[in-house]
Amino acid sequence: MKPISDEQFLEYSYLANLKVSPNERYFSYSKANARLKKNDYIHTLYLYNGTSHLKAFNMNQDSRYIWENDDNILYFTDKTNADKKMKKLKYSNVYRYTISKKKSSLAYTFPLPISNITIINKETLLIH
Repeated sequence: MKPISDEQFLEYSYLANLKVSPNERYFSYSKANARLKKNDYIHTLYLYNGTSHLKAFNMNQDSRYIWENDDNILYFTDKTNADKKMKKLKYSNVYRYTISKKKSSLAYTFPLPISNITIINKETLLIH
């Protein structure tokens, strides 16, 4: 196998984090693309409904997300300067993407750094 150039490497997309919605209507996955200038990856969440792949939203450098329910996905990001400031202060912002509205909004702010969320039931989240 012969080596590839930087430009060729940047043409590849990497798929990860395949999950199924609770009602099994959607498959979701993140797609990562390398950015040479920033030496990182940018992640985008996609939904597949059985016939087409729909770009849902950009997750920037973070690819963590979970299904909250049939219509909502919770995800971590540092999209804004305020998010970056919160991260430095050891806070964690979690956003909610609503599929039916095709809109993201701030869902939770935790006064500690967290790495993931597990949904126990409709009223209980386990943060870790």
